Amino acid sequence: MLSLIEPTILLLLLFAAVVLCLCLSRSLRSSPLGADSEEVLGKAVRLVLENKSGLVPGKESTPSQKKSNLSSLRRDTASHVDRSLDENFARHMTDRLIMLLRSGPGVLSPKDRTYFDSVLQIADSKIEDVEQKSEGARHGIETEKQKIEEARQRLNGYQQDLKRHQKSLRFLRLRRRNIQSLYAPIRKLPFEILSIIFIHCTIETNLNSRFSPAILRTLQLVSTYWQRVLLSTPQVWARMRLSWDSAFFSPVSVLERLQLHLKRSRDVPISLHLHIHHAAQPGSWKQFAEYLAAIRGAGAHRLRNLRLVVHDANVSGTSRVLENMKSCIGSVQNFELELGYMYWSEGGTNLLVKLQKACPQLVSLSLSAPLCPVSHITFVSLSFSSLTHLSISLPIETALTAIKLCGANLVSAHVRVMLNHTIDDDEDAAEHLDFDGDEENNNPTRFHVLPSLDTLTIETESECKCKVPDLAIARVLEKISAPSLTRLAILPDTKEQPGKCVCLALALLGLLSRKKSEVPLQSLHIRNFPIDDDGFIAIFMRRLENLKSLVIEEAWYASENRIITECFLKMFTLGIRNKLLLAPNLRYLELEVHSDSDWTPGVFENMLESRIDKGLASVYLKVAEEVSTLNLVRLNRLQQKIALKVWHETEDDEDGEYLISYKDQVFSGLD
Repeated sequence: MLSLIEPTILLLLLFAAVVLCLCLSRSLRSSPLGADSEEVLGKAVRLVLENKSGLVPGKESTPSQKKSNLSSLRRDTASHVDRSLDENFARHMTDRLIMLLRSGPGVLSPKDRTYFDSVLQIADSKIEDVEQKSEGARHGIETEKQKIEEARQRLNGYQQDLKRHQKSLRFLRLRRRNIQSLYAPIRKLPFEILSIIFIHCTIETNLNSRFSPAILRTLQLVSTYWQRVLLSTPQVWARMRLSWDSAFFSPVSVLERLQLHLKRSRDVPISLHLHIHHAAQPGSWKQFAEYLAAIRGAGAHRLRNLRLVVHDANVSGTSRVLENMKSCIGSVQNFELELGYMYWSEGGTNLLVKLQKACPQLVSLSLSAPLCPVSHITFVSLSFSSLTHLSISLPIETALTAIKLCGANLVSAHVRVMLNHTIDDDEDAAEHLDFDGDEENNNPTRFHVLPSLDTLTIETESECKCKVPDLAIARVLEKISAPSLTRLAILPDTKEQPGKCVCLALALLGLLSRKKSEVPLQSLHIRNFPIDDDGFIAIFMRRLENLKSLVIEEAWYASENRIITECFLKMFTLGIRNKLLLAPNLRYLELEVHSDSDWTPGVFENMLESRIDKGLASVYLKVAEEVSTLNLVRLNRLQQKIALKVWHETEDDEDGEYLISYKDQVFSGLD
C-alpha cells in the first residue's frame, strides 16, 4: 500500500512545487508582495514540508468525496493557471493537494495523470516564458544602466565644460572691466591732455623710409578722434631724421615728406637728426640744397635741436657741410656734432670757429671726433658766452683746449678722452703732480678755471692705447679748477687690471684742495680706482665730509676687491670705536664688488646699521659672484628703515638675480 502511495505523493509534491514556482515568478511581476518573494517562497516550502509531515494514515475519505475533491482541484487549476498567481492561491492549492493525498490511493486515474501532466507542461512553458521575459528585462535593465552611465559621463563632461566656460567668462568680464576702466577715461580726456600724451610717447620720424613709425600708425588707426588729435599736435611732426648721400639721389618722396612734416609742425621748434655720407667726395649737392631750402622756407629760426653725423668725412668735407647749413642753424641751441676720422695733416680749418659763427645761440654742445687735432679747434679769441653744457669725445690735448675755450659759463661737462697715443709713464707724469700748496701750484694761470661748473664726468674710451689710462684722467684733473663743483665722476674704461697709480690719486686730491668755495662736493662716482692703500683712502675720504652720494665700482676682472675691503667697511662704520667719521652725511651708497668672500660675516650689516640714524636712505650692493657672507635675513629687517637692494651674478642668468629689492622710496642722488 505504501509503495503505491509514495509515487503519487512525489508526483503531487512536484506539481505543488511547480505551481508554487509559477506563483512566485508571477508575483515578482504583478503582485504587490513581489518585493518579499524570498519570504513567500520560504513560507510555501515550510508549508509543504509541514503538510508532508502530516501525511499519516487516518480517516479515509469516501470515493465520492475523493472524486469531488479531485474535480474541484482540476477546476481550480484550470481556472487559475492563466491568471495572476499570488501567495494565497499557492497556499490554497497546496492545501487541496495535501488533502487529496490524505484521502488515500487510487484517486488519480490515468486520465487525471494525463491532465496534470499537461498542467505541468503548461506551467513549465509559463515558467520558461517568465524566465525569458525576466532575462529580457535584465538585459533591458543592463542596457538602461549603460545608457544612464553614458549619460552620467556626458553630464560630468558638460559640468567640466561649464566650469571652464564659467572661468573663461569671469576672465573675459574682468578684461572687459579693465578695458572699460582704461578706455572710458581716454574718451573723456580733454584734447590738450591727450596731445601731451602723444608728444611723450612718439619718436622721431625717419623721412627716408616710406613707412611712418609704427606708433604713429597705431595711434592713427585707433579712431578718427585720435587721428584728429595727432594731426592737430605739431610737436609730434617736429622730430625728424634725414639721411643724405652725395653719391646717390634720394627719391623725390623724401623731400615731399620733409615738406609735409614741416607744414604739420606749424610754428613749434624743430629737432633734426641729419646723417651725411661721402661729404668729402665729388657729387651733386643740389638735392641737399633743396632740403635746406625747405627748412628755410618753413622757418629756419624754428630749428633748435640738431644732431649732425658726418660719415667718412675729413675736415674739408665737414667744413663744407657747415658752410652750406649756416643759413639754417643760426637758432640752434643744442648741437650734437659727430665726425668721422680726421687726418693730422689737414690744417687751416677751425671747427669751433665755424660753430661759433654759425650757431651763436648754442647752449649745449656735444662734439665727437676721434682724431681731431688741436689745430682744428684752437682759437685764442673764441668764446661761447651762452654755452652751459659741453660733451666732448676728443684726444686729450684737444679736449683740454676745448674746455679752456668753452668753459667760461659751463655748468656741466662730460669729457671722454680718446686715447690715440701713448702718454708718459707713471713716474714721468707724477713729477709735476703735487698738491702741497706752494705758490706755483696755487697760481690760477696754471689751470683752466671753470667758475660755474657744477657737474663733471671724465672717462676714457674702451679701446685705449696708452699704458696707464688713468694718466689721461689725471692730466685733465690737474688742468682744471672748479670751485663750484658738487658732482664728480671718474670712470676709466680699461680692459686690463690697472696697476697702482699714485698719479690719479694726487691729481684728484689736488682738484679737491683747489676747491675753496663754500659749496662742497656732494656726489662722487669712481670706477676702477687704482688705489688699494687703506691709509690713503682714509685721507682721501676725510676731504669729503659733506658727501651725500657715493658710488664705487670695483674692477669686474679682478680676483679680489681692491677698495671695498673689510678694512674699508670697518672705516666706514660709525661708532665709538671708530673716530674717523668718514662721510657722516652720506645718504646714498652704491657698491659694485667682485666678491664678499673676503669680508667677515656681519661687517657689511654693521656698517649699514651704524649709518641708519645718521641719515643713510638708500643702499645698492652689486656682487659679481655668489654671495657667501651676507646675512640676508638681517638685511631684510633693515629694509624697514632704509631702501636696500642686493644683486648678484648667477651662472644660469646673464642678467643676474636680485636677492633683495627696493620696497620703499629710493634716494638716488641729491635733494
